[in-house]
Amino acid sequence: MADLDGLKEEDLVRDGPVPVYKQISDWLADKISSGDLQPGDPVPSEAQLARHYKIARSTARRVAEDLRDQDLVYTRQGQGTFVGPPDTIHKRRKLTKYQQIAEAIIERIVTGKIQPGRPIPSEKMLIQEFGVAKATARQAVEQLAAEGWTNTVPQRGTFVLGPDGWPRPPAPGAIIQPDSGKRSAADDTDPTDADPADTAPANPADADPITGEPAEATSAASNAEEVDPGKNNKEG
Repeated sequence: MADLDGLKEEDLVRDGPVPVYKQISDWLADKISSGDLQPGDPVPSEAQLARHYKIARSTARRVAEDLRDQDLVYTRQGQGTFVGPPDTIHKRRKLTKYQQIAEAIIERIVTGKIQPGRPIPSEKMLIQEFGVAKATARQAVEQLAAEGWTNTVPQRGTFVLGPDGWPRPPAPGAIIQPDSGKRSAADDTDPTDADPADTAPANPADADPITGEPAEATSAASNAEEVDPGKNNKEG
């Protein structure tokens, strides 16, 4: 089992961009890749991680989930979580980071965790979950689309396509719902992912310096509020 003293509690950055569970799982992944943890070796349990790092059990659970998403470990019910077989680990080492992210999302798709017609995590969510740069997260999303798993709707998000076009079949026992084609903009859109350039005026010089609105809109609103002086005189 890994010596948790190699990553001390004070080594964790709790207010940084990379979640605590990801910092722990990345450290364990390095221990596996370097051979410090051999195939079949147990990895620390949720209780051990929670106690050593003073984290919630739910956070500790995500450590094992992240390692499983990378095919580095497997879990036996009632026994624990163990380092995976050498061929799987060797294959995983060859994948780039964005490919690893794409594979993790594919695993959620084929197991029914993300159903057809539903959005995959946004780039911002991928950055937070996997601790990567925006360019890497974008590559992962593009990879999923290129392979036929997803389709991106501008200003809405990236959605899982129907299973008929998937490059690989659903996982055994997975319950996959047909794509209803319905989209909920309120649920699926992450407004923080929107590019400011998409909503800014085409020419910043044409924007009203006070309201920030296009000059044409401001001018039209102003004209609508003006009253014809001649008309007022006649009515008076």
